[in-house]
Amino acid sequence: MAKIKTILVDDEQNNLDLLAHFIEKYCKNIDIVARCVTYDKALEALKTMEFELVFLDIVLDRDTSFDLLEELDEINFHIVFCTAYDEYAVRAFKYNTIDYLLKPVVIDELVKAVDRSIDRIQSGSFSQRDVFSQLSTMVNQQRLQSSMVISNMDSVTIINPLEILYFQASGRYTEIHVLNQKKPLISSKPIGDHEAKLDESLFYRIHNSYIINLNNLSSIDRKGGNYCVLNNGMKLPISRRRVEGILRIFRPT
Repeated sequence: MAKIKTILVDDEQNNLDLLAHFIEKYCKNIDIVARCVTYDKALEALKTMEFELVFLDIVLDRDTSFDLLEELDEINFHIVFCTAYDEYAVRAFKYNTIDYLLKPVVIDELVKAVDRSIDRIQSGSFSQRDVFSQLSTMVNQQRLQSSMVISNMDSVTIINPLEILYFQASGRYTEIHVLNQKKPLISSKPIGDHEAKLDESLFYRIHNSYIINLNNLSSIDRKGGNYCVLNNGMKLPISRRRVEGILRIFRPT
């Protein structure tokens, strides 16, 4: 049987190298044709190369693997998702009968995933795009509840949304101020992109430049203007058109 041409995608070089090492040692029927450590390199490989199987990390250096798949005209290959988010990912992936590997990769599980993938490739059983859309929704909902991924050019940071004080626009970037941290996290996405993905019951945009965590709102100061006062004493301005909205949510006593 001809070897299965395979692309590996992971934004951490060590993880990528380890996965490649395990595959080359224990999965002799796999031919690795590309190793991609960035979203852009992965997109280029998926669009231009011939392959049948992809090992795809969920969280990449920017956006997620689901965003990556949305950029493809068709999905005529098999996917094994790789994830460190075991608690929610296992439920979502099993529900959708999607192949996945948990990090750190266990050799026996890798071999099983490869065997299943080969069976599905030979039968022409590829997952449909709408399945990935449903899975993306499930994963993002769980991430809202348990963690938030903040990425920039240098790093990816996973934080608990409850620890966020507020988001602050900074040109094309966003500063994310977190409890008990002197320096904000810097996201490479503009504040509007964050707003679109935030839980509306937890976060509220009070100004073009600010989104606050309602759990960390202490009071509203209406003297000399309208300001939100956070639990750490920080005062942030409320724009005129957003005053009534925040007052409906928060009733000072």
